[in-house]
Amino acid sequence: MKRVCVIGSSHAGALRLAIRQGWSDPELKFSFFAIHGSLHPYLHLENGLLFARKVEKVQTDIEGAATRGIDVAGFDAVVLSGWGMPNALAKFLDKTHPLTEARCANWQTSAEVSLPMVSRSVMFEVVVDRLRALYVLHTLRHLVSVFSGPIIVQQKPKPGIVIFEDPEWLLRRTYGENAARVYAEFIQMLHRATLEIFSTLTREPLLLPHPDVEGGMPHAIPDAFSVSPTDGWHKNGKYGGIVLDQVRDKLL
Repeated sequence: MKRVCVIGSSHAGALRLAIRQGWSDPELKFSFFAIHGSLHPYLHLENGLLFARKVEKVQTDIEGAATRGIDVAGFDAVVLSGWGMPNALAKFLDKTHPLTEARCANWQTSAEVSLPMVSRSVMFEVVVDRLRALYVLHTLRHLVSVFSGPIIVQQKPKPGIVIFEDPEWLLRRTYGENAARVYAEFIQMLHRATLEIFSTLTREPLLLPHPDVEGGMPHAIPDAFSVSPTDGWHKNGKYGGIVLDQVRDKLL
């Protein structure tokens, strides 16, 4: 049996919920170390152990890990849950997001919004820079340095289709009817930027693609897959099960 440690933010909760709801595989045993209320799983390294900076925010089923740190050497694989920019919920798509800072020439904004126009290559570099600034990248670098087994990275989920119809969502207010197309192109750009950053690490982790689900779209998950109009994944065991299936495919 392979022992798998899931390190993540609140997005790891969907994976744990899937197991509680019956997902299982006799060849895999999962343990969890998540940082509640954090946009990114930010851990620091000390004497080969990984620690959260705020112990009180840790939720884990690994005995003693909250205070003594995680010894990843005791596992056969690690899943890092929560890579990417916080772009799926309305309250998290703030004015520091690339899509609200600049636009490519064919990304038409709504009439009341004006954004600087940049080339596609410049926009790509903006996305790369934002990813390089993520705390989770520090955690990933630490993992690569101390763990020799497979490191699997789960991206933050795409938003649900229904949120693109919400006139109050910042992305919709910015790009209007073009929001879905702009976001689809952004997802492709984000994927390329992620792979570019991973290629600079001493060892490349395994990146999970966004799950393909029946009726899915390039920019979003289908309404039927959501459990909430604005948040379709945090309490979604079905979503978590699909991600666990992806992890199993990488390990078995």
